[in-house]
Amino acid sequence: MNQVTRYTLISGFTWAIDFAGFMALYSFLGIPLALLCSRALAGTFAFLAHKCGTFSSKTPITFRELFGYIGLVAINYVFAVVLIADLPNDTFMNVGIAKIVVEIAIFVLNFFVLRKIFLPKPLSQT
Repeated sequence: MNQVTRYTLISGFTWAIDFAGFMALYSFLGIPLALLCSRALAGTFAFLAHKCGTFSSKTPITFRELFGYIGLVAINYVFAVVLIADLPNDTFMNVGIAKIVVEIAIFVLNFFVLRKIFLPKPLSQT
């Protein structure tokens, strides 16, 4: 299985965890807190699955990977909260559809960012 296929499958499982958690919690906790809770669970799964599964890394978790991933999740979180909260007000979308649209954009962008986090170039290739 190639890297893009593995990324897509793992991201699909991650998305299912995140979406189910978000939909179960947002009416009780509001968008920001529900998204934070669902992202924490899904993000933990995604970090480990992408490191080992998508990018076939057999090395121990590094500071660069962990904090690079946490930074990416934080940026994604802010981006998602703003857009998911705003899109239903500006369009015909309900919250669930807005979340799907935003997550598709994040999915595509994250593949390229995660490659840089988990597959850094050796110093001799810079």
